[in-house]
Amino acid sequence: MNKELNAYLNSISKGIICPHKDKKELIDRIKNSVLDLIDENPDITFDEVTSTIGTAEDLIKSYNQANIEYIKKKFTFIKFLYASILLVGIIATILMFILL
Repeated sequence: MNKELNAYLNSISKGIICPHKDKKELIDRIKNSVLDLIDENPDITFDEVTSTIGTAEDLIKSYNQANIEYIKKKFTFIKFLYASILLVGIIATILMFILL
């Protein structure tokens, strides 16, 4: 079950969008919840764990929907950064043609 748990946690970690510190705390909480559930039910299968706690996709979707404002800010900043880099490139190209 360790391989399944690690794959489950890695999938969640890759899918959620949040600061690294928050992501680490969330993954730790999910891992502890899974381990507690396994301790309480030693014969439980991993499919039963995910049906109780939620699939990786369900958790990713729920978390990202709850943090939509953070995601909007992050992608707005990234768009701004790309636009700024593009603008600097255009200005540099224009200056290069003017000066040559």
